Formats: sequence, structure tokens, C-alpha cells
Amino acid sequence: MERNEEKYDVEKFRAIKDYRLACFMPSFDRIPRNLKWRGGERVLDIGCGPGDITKVCIYPILPQNYEKLVCSDISPEMLEVCKSVFAGIKSVEFLQMDIRESPAESLKGTFDRIFSTFCFMYVADQEAALKNVFDLLAPGGDCWIHQLSRPSVVLPLFKLAESPKWKDKLQGFRTVQIYPFTEDPNPVATGEKYMKSVGFTDISVSIVESHVQMESEEDSLIESLPNPSKDFNEEDKQELLKDQIAIAKSLNFFKNNSTSDPKKVPEQFLVMYGLTGASSTAEMRITTEGDQVEDDLLDRGAKRGQ
Repeated sequence: MERNEEKYDVEKFRAIKDYRLACFMPSFDRIPRNLKWRGGERVLDIGCGPGDITKVCIYPILPQNYEKLVCSDISPEMLEVCKSVFAGIKSVEFLQMDIRESPAESLKGTFDRIFSTFCFMYVADQEAALKNVFDLLAPGGDCWIHQLSRPSVVLPLFKLAESPKWKDKLQGFRTVQIYPFTEDPNPVATGEKYMKSVGFTDISVSIVESHVQMESEEDSLIESLPNPSKDFNEEDKQELLKDQIAIAKSLNFFKNNSTSDPKKVPEQFLVMYGLTGASSTAEMRITTEGDQVEDDLLDRGAKRGQ
């Protein structure tokens, strides 16, 4: 179950939708425009959060005759917001689920396509979680897993954890801010190894970078990050936030106090695709060049009455 220190501030997290979307789009663009659908697909989004990226990115690319879209998250608070985002839209269901745990027998083999964004970077045992994804998929199903592999947004926290001021208090913070690929010298090879070990075929893994800046420290993703320690009080949180933002400013994270220089350290996404065996949905390898599909997605969403 979700621990208190794992919780995002839901409202602050929702407030930076535009930043999260802009940060994510170069990664999402790796999904081919000609993604094949048979019709009647059962689709799962793992770690849907408040549902905004699901609504803008995933929902518009579903076929008109999809069977259902299931939005899942570990957080009941996030799911409540997601329900409001999808209010009035048919064939959308909501499921509280922890992908770190083996799925219920009733769910195994019941999905044709699985997406996940901004979720797997909080999973320490990637191989076990990918096995759970594999088990959720029906034969011939596939998955697209997007996660921050080297996240500049938490780089200030990583730096502070090595400082004399915060070293003791931040011991063990990586049990919350896990990001298992951060120190990996070859995350692509590691991702491929994990995907292959659990049974996926037609595997594609790639790295995508994003240099998007946050609007300001007042609209910062940093403010919505989970509490790094269960032992932190409110004074600790505010002091840590101040120190994180100071480092973020030095790296040009914020548009309102940077020069014309871009963000010095990009966000880095690991994009993993895998298939559960031969199927007519094959030939969907990750594109090597971004297709700039954001406008196309928004146009399709408008046509579907979003």
C-alpha cells in the first residue's frame, strides 16, 4: 500500500500539467503514428495519476470501437481526480493497483495494450514489475513503458543528500525517490535485458531527452514531490524546498529567472516497448525520430468531443 511519504501533493501536481505534458511529449512521440489497432481493445494505463496525460495523450489514439480503458493508480486520491477528468466518457474504468505486487488472477491476461508514464521510476524491482505487466497482457498484447531514467527535476535533492546539512536527514530517501536507472551506465541494455527475461519479444528500448523549463519556482514540480522521509516535519520540508529551488535556479530550471540559455540538465526518459508473442499488432517498434504528434493528438481528441 502507498506510504504517506510516497504521496504527491495532488493539487500542486495537477497545476503543473503543462510542464509535465511538454516534458513527456518527446518521449510519447516515439510511439508511431501508424500504431495498429484491431478494434475491441482493452487498454490499461498504469500510474495514471490525475488522468490529465491519459486524457490528452492516450485516450485520443484509441480506436473508436475500443472495449474499455482502465485507469489505474496506487493512490485513491489521484483516482478520484482522474474520475472527474473522464466524467461523462463511456467505457472508462478506474482501478486502485500497485504494479509492484502480483496482479489478481482475475486481471491476468485481460488487456491488449498497456501504457505507463511517470510511474516505473518509483519501482525498485523493475524486472518483477515488468513481469506483472506481462501477466496482465493477453497473448499478442503489447506495452509502452515511459519512465524518467535520469531526472533533472530531482537532481537538486540528489545533490543535497550529499551535503553536510542534509546528509543525515536524507538517509534512505531513495526508498521514495527511487529512479533505478539514474546511475546505470547503460539503461538501454538493462531495460532490454529485463524485458527479455520476463518473456517479451519484438523489444525496443531507447533514450529520449527533454529540455523543457518550468515556468517559475511558484509553479514547480519540486513543490509537489513526495516527502523524502517519514521523519520530516513541516519546517524540514520548507527548508529543504528552499534549498532545492536554489539549486534548480542555478541550473536554469525556471523561465522567470534564467537567461536565454536552455535548461542545463535535460530530463531523460527511458522508453520500453515489448510484445507478448506474435500478433497482427506487431511491427510497432519505437520510432527513432519524434513525429511531433501533439497537435495531431489534440485534433483527434477534439473530434471525439473531449
